[in-house]
Amino acid sequence: MGEKLSVNPWLEIWTQPRETIAAIVRFNPKYLFFLLSGIYGWTLLLQFAQNFSFADAFSLIEILIGTLVFSVAAGAFGITVISALLHWTGKWIGGVASFSHVQAAVTWSNVPNVVNLAIWLVLAFVFASLIVTGK
Repeated sequence: MGEKLSVNPWLEIWTQPRETIAAIVRFNPKYLFFLLSGIYGWTLLLQFAQNFSFADAFSLIEILIGTLVFSVAAGAFGITVISALLHWTGKWIGGVASFSHVQAAVTWSNVPNVVNLAIWLVLAFVFASLIVTGK
């Protein structure tokens, strides 16, 4: 592990993903794993709530809090399963990355979900206010 992260991963993952992941792996493959798992998990659970029409049975606040509570666990589980599958199938085609390096790449590939989450929250409150006011 390196002494200092040499890049700003939140910005550089968009334009230099290979270099950013390499820097993160050198620094700490688990860097911000739980934060990014929470972001991934929250968007995943919000999508799940939408697909299964949770709004028919729960209020917006109940859905947001419920999905937030389980977001880190759901995200960590999803990222771990995806990483394991990619690591396993990558070995079939000659991949040499360790599981932790694959997991770092999968974890940081979820940075765009920050934008997705922001859009989810804005839309949730915009449409919730429309439903309440009846417009």
